Amino acid sequence: MIGSPQSLPLGLGVGGSMLSLILCNMQQPTYTTYDTIWDGPLDYSVKKPILKSVDKSGKSVIEFEEFSKSVIPITVANYSTLHKMAFVSFCVFNGISLSPAFGLLPVSTVLGVAALSVFVTGGSAFAALKMKPDSLTKYKPILYGSLFGLFGLGLVSIGTSIMMGENTFTHFAQEFDLYFGLALFTGLTALDTMLSKLFKRVNQITLEFQLIYF
Repeated sequence: MIGSPQSLPLGLGVGGSMLSLILCNMQQPTYTTYDTIWDGPLDYSVKKPILKSVDKSGKSVIEFEEFSKSVIPITVANYSTLHKMAFVSFCVFNGISLSPAFGLLPVSTVLGVAALSVFVTGGSAFAALKMKPDSLTKYKPILYGSLFGLFGLGLVSIGTSIMMGENTFTHFAQEFDLYFGLALFTGLTALDTMLSKLFKRVNQITLEFQLIYF
């Protein structure tokens, strides 16, 4: 492929990606801590009933305990302009390095793969949000074990191909990696989405937007 028209964008993309990554890692973000006020759980029906007094007729007067406001510090990362530009250039050069491969494929194939990726990622995440909490955590060892197994199979396939050339095993490994990997990463995406929902991880993008602009 050296000397071919595809070698220039490939070399430019790989070289630019490496330099961008080095520049990005050289930058250190600064951190700002904001004090946010929390008024208790969102569902106020969980307030504890407390006995306030007993009226003259002997009936108990029940009121609901009020939640006191709590100040919770939230730390937000601040990235410099150079840091952001390095990250954007890394993404751009990655795309350039893949352009020769896209040039060898029909446009319909590239668009089909992109649509399939969006459907798998978005569909599995949406399905996880609609599932019962903790319904996928029992499959976590299986999913992550399968991921390491798939990685090991890939290494064995590459080694076999180098030593023995293309054979039945390498073809089987490629087909297995394609279809099983698609199913596996669908499950991993759903699992990660459910864990984020289960542990109520903060949506950092929305939070930083609100802190900066409001």
